[in-house]
Amino acid sequence: MSITLRIWLTVALIVMIFAVLVLYIVPNQQEKYFMRTFNKEVENLARTVALGSQIALEEQNFKGVTMAMDFAKADERLEFVALIETQGELKEGQIEGNQIMTYPPDYPLNINRKSSDSLIVKHAQFSTADMDGDVIVGFRTDEILKNMNRIRRIAIMVSLLVFAIGILLGLWLANTISKPVREIRDAALKVGRGDLTQHVGEKSKDELGELSRAFNKMVEDLAKAEERIHEKNKALLDAMEKLANTEGLGYVDKKISDDKPEDDQA
Repeated sequence: MSITLRIWLTVALIVMIFAVLVLYIVPNQQEKYFMRTFNKEVENLARTVALGSQIALEEQNFKGVTMAMDFAKADERLEFVALIETQGELKEGQIEGNQIMTYPPDYPLNINRKSSDSLIVKHAQFSTADMDGDVIVGFRTDEILKNMNRIRRIAIMVSLLVFAIGILLGLWLANTISKPVREIRDAALKVGRGDLTQHVGEKSKDELGELSRAFNKMVEDLAKAEERIHEKNKALLDAMEKLANTEGLGYVDKKISDDKPEDDQA
């Protein structure tokens, strides 16, 4: 596997992990946090209305009950709020009772309605000397859903931005890392074929720069070694040539000396 491919795979893996975090994990965690916070807020509001209603009923101040319910009406997310006179004990989450006050007045209330994705329903029970009661509030979650959709849109834009940055980063890494390595590889192949004039760039000060400098030093040493070998071979050839000439002259002198007596005898 080439270095360029490894770089691209690494960058792609990092981008994919970030995309999963941004597009899935973070929005889901945000949604859970918003829903948990909103549930607590609605539950506290129901308890506040129940407490105000209890105090007002104990004082037989029905206007105070209305004021307690007005505390919930001020919230634009309110779907309904109701004051119920319960009858008997709760059984498996089911209640029975009569509606004393409901807002909006014509709201089709189901006192055993459960929470859903679009609505959070909370109960807050209270008790006075004259009655047992239950305050039921329902709040819409459309604002949370709008916030989550906005967060998801932002997450998509951030993921696209990270994807673009990942491509640019991959190109930069491939050019910064793989290009010098390819240059060294190509130069090494030429050196292997006997070309000792190769030289690679040494601009960077990192490990690749050190590798380039080491390669250039190796090529220079090889060129110097080849030059020394060439000089020694030349000197050896010259010595052998001189030796051959010297032996040749000695042979001629010997031949002449051997031929002289024959001439004298003649």
